Amino acid sequence: MRILIFSLGDELYGFPLEGVLEVSRPRRITPVPKLPSFLRGVFALRGEVVPAVDLCLLLEIPREAKPDESWIVIAGDEEMKVGFLVREVEDIVEAEELREPPANLPRILSEFLLGEIEWEGRPVGVLDLRKLLGSRRLRGE
Repeated sequence: MRILIFSLGDELYGFPLEGVLEVSRPRRITPVPKLPSFLRGVFALRGEVVPAVDLCLLLEIPREAKPDESWIVIAGDEEMKVGFLVREVEDIVEAEELREPPANLPRILSEFLLGEIEWEGRPVGVLDLRKLLGSRRLRGE
């Protein structure tokens, strides 16, 4: 499995590459009133309107006071595309297998983790894009 590794706050996470459509520098995000705080707004992508999701807020991951996202990881399928705001895209790696994630993770985070790999001596939580994209929280239900 190929993994796109990125940073959120001071931690490393990854998405399986098969669910990632593209990686881009931030675009102009238009705020939309009355959305949950993790939905920062929408942006245009080749004629489509795509929601911009603050992944730190969605997963309740601590970060610096002022977000400094410098990349948008666009993921999804024909039915739904989402732009996940991340601080930095680090690498794409091949992972032979995933380890079990630590048992002491917050519930919201453990709900979306497929497992864990190690990259340059640091743990990387591999997120389940299907669960994220299909989550009731993201869909506003």
